[in-house]
Amino acid sequence: MSTQEETEKFEQELEGIRRLRRGVLYLLLTPLLIIAALVMGGNTDASVGGTEDVAAGVLFMVALVLVALAFSSLRASFKKLAAVVKGAGRGSTGVILVLVGVVIVIVGAFVGGVSLFNNEGFLITASLVLYLAGIIVAVVGFFLIGVGLYAVGTPYGNGMLKVGGTLVAIPLFLTPFIGLILSYVGLGEIESRLTSSAQASAVNQTSRPP
Repeated sequence: MSTQEETEKFEQELEGIRRLRRGVLYLLLTPLLIIAALVMGGNTDASVGGTEDVAAGVLFMVALVLVALAFSSLRASFKKLAAVVKGAGRGSTGVILVLVGVVIVIVGAFVGGVSLFNNEGFLITASLVLYLAGIIVAVVGFFLIGVGLYAVGTPYGNGMLKVGGTLVAIPLFLTPFIGLILSYVGLGEIESRLTSSAQASAVNQTSRPP
């Protein structure tokens, strides 16, 4: 492999780590914004209710934008890293499954809304089946995202990212959130190491005699 090819591979690797860390950060911020929006939206004080509702709506819209940015960054970064890290591509598959699961849940909610007006037992059953199917698909997707994070942490020997990926893959109440925090820290350590390596390599090349 030529020096130029090695440089391009390294730059792809570093960019993949940076984008993955950015996507994890977006995913971390999203539930916090949603919780804040729900708290504001639930304010019953009539004197500030209008302002609170507007703020809640803005926060919710920002959360939706962050979700889109998060999954876009995660998918792109896992695809980049798949070329240099074995198993990272599973994270990209996981992102797609989560999005499919969310769409199925939304369709289930729509069918459930229709069933309230028509009072059709079939529609109610279909709504519940869609909800369950969407949740299962999304859980499998998050499992694969966790597997992808674990895979990224393995070649770098980063225990923080490996533990974080493991927790993201466990579909319990707070474990994915804690896993994302650990993953963000671990990816930061890997990014710092790669950046230091690049700087050291640049210094060595500069100091070489012509």
